[in-house]
Amino acid sequence: MLRTFALSLALLLPLPALAQQSDGLQSFGLSIEGGGHPSGSYYGLMAEARAGYDLSWGDVTVDLTLGTADAGSNSLTTAGALVHVSARPYDWLAVGPYAWLGSQGEGPAAYGFGVEAAVMTGAGWGGELWFGETFGGVLGEGTYATNKGLRVRYDRGGKFSGYGELSKDTANLTAGDQDFYRLALGFSTWLDLPGSSGTDRAVKLSVAAGQHHFDLLNERDNWVSVGFSIPLKPTTGSRPEFSSRRGVTHYLPMP
Repeated sequence: MLRTFALSLALLLPLPALAQQSDGLQSFGLSIEGGGHPSGSYYGLMAEARAGYDLSWGDVTVDLTLGTADAGSNSLTTAGALVHVSARPYDWLAVGPYAWLGSQGEGPAAYGFGVEAAVMTGAGWGGELWFGETFGGVLGEGTYATNKGLRVRYDRGGKFSGYGELSKDTANLTAGDQDFYRLALGFSTWLDLPGSSGTDRAVKLSVAAGQHHFDLLNERDNWVSVGFSIPLKPTTGSRPEFSSRRGVTHYLPMP
């Protein structure tokens, strides 16, 4: 796990310099997560970067992830790209398809696609929902999982934000359908970097806690996560945004 973490950090270090040459790169960050799991104690590390490109009718956002997770004797190393193609007919609405391509350890390539929508009100309340399917990877050949999720968030004008999320994967496995749930409650705040003004170039500190529910095993395990992210471009104010996860089983070792 430490070797993968070092690799993740090494890959992210050039991003601030690259951001000076590219209009797309927006942020990068690191997080660590730990808790229970049917296979034993669970620990995970994740490096993330986000890029965005404006279009006349909306935008394209790309979330890049590199992570590793251990649960007892089970381990999972992942790399993935999640692409959001969003139309923005109104300032408060974003809607469109998404596609995910990933690598999960030694298994076959994994991929997924679906639809999503996000809203944000002038009062700071917003939310998003998604529905899609994932194929391959830890699920194996010829199997798939249905991915569903709902997130509600509140943004206090760049001072702090919070969210609640419930996501569910239904995996169609050889042994039968299995449901995997992830419940999350999170809080974030911003700290200004030297020479910054307002929320520009602030460090975003985040903490989250929740529960994984493995339906077939009738087991519920708590988890907690801490992390940070650094913007590479000035923030553009409150607007509908999509989160960077679309599947419970994308980054969690199978029990």
